[in-house]
Order: sequence, then C-alpha cells, then structure tokens
Amino acid sequence: NISDLPDNLNIDSFLRGLGHNRSIQTLCICTDIGESFQTLVPFLRNNNNLRDLTFTCFNIGLQCARNIASLLGQRSSLKCLSFEQANLGDEELVEVAAALRIQPQIEELNLSGNDIGRDGCVALGSILEGMRNPNLAALDLGYNDIDDEGL
Repeated sequence: NISDLPDNLNIDSFLRGLGHNRSIQTLCICTDIGESFQTLVPFLRNNNNLRDLTFTCFNIGLQCARNIASLLGQRSSLKCLSFEQANLGDEELVEVAAALRIQPQIEELNLSGNDIGRDGCVALGSILEGMRNPNLAALDLGYNDIDDEGL
C-alpha cells in the first residue's frame, strides 16, 4: 500500500526498488506519485504475479491515465482493477477503457466515486460490448455523474 509516505523518503528510489520485485500480487497506490509514475513502469511491466491494482484518493489526470492504459496493454495477470475516488473523468476513462479491450481476464472493475458522466459510461459500454470472452463479474460505477442516458 503506497500512501502517506514519509516526506524524507525519496519516492523515486522506493519505486525503483519496487521495480525489482516480481512476487507482489496486490498493489494499492493511495497517493499522487506524479511524474514518479514512470519509475513504477518496470514493476508493472515485469511482475507477472500482480492480480490486484488499485489507484485511489488522488487525481489520475489524463497523462497518467494514458500511462496506465499503455501498461494495461502489457499486463495479462490482472484480475481486479480499481480507480476508486481517483477523480477519473470521461476523458481519462476513455483512455483506460480502450486498454480493457485486450484485458478479458479482468473480473472486477471499480470506478466508484469519480467524475464519470454519460460520455464515459457510453465509451465503457462500447468497449465492454466489443470484448471477446469477457470475465467481468463485478463493475462498480457508484457515486458518479451518470444519467439515465449513460446507462
């Protein structure tokens, strides 16, 4: 769980060290790591045991969403993906949702507590509709700005 790290900890050094780990199955990022996200790339790319990835309680932003989507294109072991209260809006969701097309093994997707509106929901629905052999068993869209047209 990466959250509230001490101020004197060099986040880049910590994330570089994490990049050498191949056994972590669950990672929860609960703080804005900003541009240090790139330092996390080797861990996410090389850890074939990662099953549960959570981003929560910080502003993902469009560039970070693009980076996450790019990494999702390389991950095949993920079963659960969560963006709870990550200020994920329609634009960010479109980026992430496109990567889900090639992630049919995802079983749980948590998008609750974000800024997702009708456009994001429609884009997600389109992606999910086009997936081959989807295993998605749980989708949480609670506490978003989705109207009846988005559903």
